[in-house]
Amino acid sequence: MQSQQLKNGIIYAAILIGLFGIILQFTIMLQTRIAPLPEAIIRFFSYFTILSNCMVMLFFIGKILPPGKKLNDFVNNSEVATAVTMYIITVGVVYQTILRPSIPLQGLPRISDDILHALIPFIMLMYWILFISSKKINIKTIPYWLIYPAVYLMYTLLRGSMVHTYPYPFVNVNELGYSKVLTNSALLVLFFLGLSYLLAGVANWRHKNKTVTNF
Repeated sequence: MQSQQLKNGIIYAAILIGLFGIILQFTIMLQTRIAPLPEAIIRFFSYFTILSNCMVMLFFIGKILPPGKKLNDFVNNSEVATAVTMYIITVGVVYQTILRPSIPLQGLPRISDDILHALIPFIMLMYWILFISSKKINIKTIPYWLIYPAVYLMYTLLRGSMVHTYPYPFVNVNELGYSKVLTNSALLVLFFLGLSYLLAGVANWRHKNKTVTNF
């Protein structure tokens, strides 16, 4: 009973905090935009951070839907939960190690950034550790987890070649050239893969050794 209450508490907290962070970031974007509104909205949803946080929100919303609903069935898959965890952890790690030192923010922008790049990744990781990490993961599904990042990269490079604007400096072809951007992208793919296999390995080890109680 207590574990279910904890689980529900984390789910509802994640939804409320995550939606607040996304809406706050969107509001700040509207107030500071220099591009026309349609273009500004497209740019907003062209960030891997925003897309991945929206994915986390859909994951937790799916958790509170009645059994039998397609989204509920989908997010109750341990591979799906682990892939979503991998995406949002990557958001946090890349931002904290590469982007944050070059982006001095204060006030509300700092709050929204910390929610989307630190708090939500932390909550998702804690949820995964407590409620997912003892469930068996099919290693053969890991290559499919890379479809989302791969499609995102292709979209970013294609759109960037047309509008000459890129969401992140490490994929900015205008400044780095395609060779450096592809190198950076390859390193990110290796990180995605490494983190995926790490999470799957931990989950399968715990499942095998029954070191964590399933909730």
